Amino acid sequence: MPEHDKLGGGGIFLLICVLVSLIPLLWLSIFGFQTQNLQAIIIAFIFFSFLILPFSFDFVKFTLKSGESYGAAAFSFTLGAVLAVALNWQSAFAGFGGGGGMSVFSVQLNYLLSSISGTLPNFWNIFANSFGAAVAEEMLFLITLPIAVFLILDYAGKSVEILKNKYLQIGAAIAVSAPLFAFFHVGNLALTGFIISAIIFRSFLIGMVYGDSKTEIIPYVALVPAFAISFHVFNNFSFFGLFNVFQAFIAEPFGIAALLFIGSSFAFGGHFALKKFGIL
Repeated sequence: MPEHDKLGGGGIFLLICVLVSLIPLLWLSIFGFQTQNLQAIIIAFIFFSFLILPFSFDFVKFTLKSGESYGAAAFSFTLGAVLAVALNWQSAFAGFGGGGGMSVFSVQLNYLLSSISGTLPNFWNIFANSFGAAVAEEMLFLITLPIAVFLILDYAGKSVEILKNKYLQIGAAIAVSAPLFAFFHVGNLALTGFIISAIIFRSFLIGMVYGDSKTEIIPYVALVPAFAISFHVFNNFSFFGLFNVFQAFIAEPFGIAALLFIGSSFAFGGHFALKKFGIL
């Protein structure tokens, strides 16, 4: 599969997403040491490992499009946010847990963080669930595992040509990553409904990002990992309720910084779209 060695604007945007996600995970690890909460320390370590895996294996370069600008990644990020909120609008514009539930393309909060949420301050609970866990999970289940599948099939395809088929490869990536994500995210095989929702959620994101990357299923728009990251972040925001999230974030320095990043991403994405479609 093609690779692009230059970091470029799209790579910088992805790196910023990772750096933002590190903030709540670092806080969680410090919190764990201060309160002697071994569970919090282990959870932080797990998500840390997810974040560094695609960089350790140098897989990130396979997700970057040649010439991808910061604005293009921001636009993809904006699309993910808008779509997640649109699909989960009843919950997004209600209180905690939502007034009408989540859509079929949504997923509940990660069970690991949910198991300690009662011990965390409200802001850090939301921040850890939204940016911390969401970005980390995308780095593993959207980038590391699918790219590993693509590389294995590309290599095997030297002997068996059909294994190079892009549709087969996307299907194989979904078959590997979606169930693993569901089992990790939900944590209880007895919760069949949540497992199915998690599989649909992961299949949708892999299908959209790599479907567009390999087959350009969406014309004029290049979906990149920023789309999936934003969709996941705003899926989790919607679970808490957007107004509740804003109230919690605006009262904390790190929350304000995260809001500024999100707002600037929307601004860069909007500017890119206006130029893309000839309005500017």
